[in-house]
Amino acid sequence: MATPKSLVFNLYKNWEVIEHLVRLSRDLPAFEESQVLSVIGRHHPDSNTDDLGANLRSLCTADLLQVLSRTGDLQLNPFVVDFVRGLTR
Repeated sequence: MATPKSLVFNLYKNWEVIEHLVRLSRDLPAFEESQVLSVIGRHHPDSNTDDLGANLRSLCTADLLQVLSRTGDLQLNPFVVDFVRGLTR
């Protein structure tokens, strides 16, 4: 698990993407990789596919997104979801 300081810093760096994913998580408990890449692309329209993939990997490395073991789908870290929902209400 990532440290709180690391989580907060990575939330700061990727706030728009995470906030969008938190809103989507009300309807979808997990995301396919293409869905997350689409959200990242909306918030970083000038990025190429390599940059989008690097951004996705950094979200996973920072423990903001977690890979589900059986399906390979991605879910937001439950602590991150609670924290962001608390801030945006």
